[in-house]
Amino acid sequence: MSEKQHPSNPWPPGVPRPGEHLWPRGAVSWLDDTFPGNHWRWRILAADHPWMLTVVIAAQLRGDIELLREQYRITARRWGHLLPPPVARRLLAATAEEGRRLQRMLEYVLALEHALSPTRPELKPEPTRDGDVQAAP
Repeated sequence: MSEKQHPSNPWPPGVPRPGEHLWPRGAVSWLDDTFPGNHWRWRILAADHPWMLTVVIAAQLRGDIELLREQYRITARRWGHLLPPPVARRLLAATAEEGRRLQRMLEYVLALEHALSPTRPELKPEPTRDGDVQAAP
């Protein structure tokens, strides 16, 4: 397993790391390809505020994950007995797998959020000798 895909260091596949060529354009492109239902936000955030786009997508993913958990609980505790056992097992397994997939996506988005964050020290403006603030490159 490469460093980029190590579970303790999640990073979206194919997205350049900060400082690499086409960063952060690659991150924005990955977000667009992976979360196409968010196009209404792109016009507002993608070009100048990709960090905020990650914040919004992360919140959406957290909600989706919680919804899947609730669906799993409802199926397992209330309605699963109304389905043939093989169907109930497949539904629960598919729900759990989708939850794991969304959790991986959330980890990737959180990694991008951290990398794009305007509060990262290397992204903060640096004071010049005369005290003025100069934007970091």
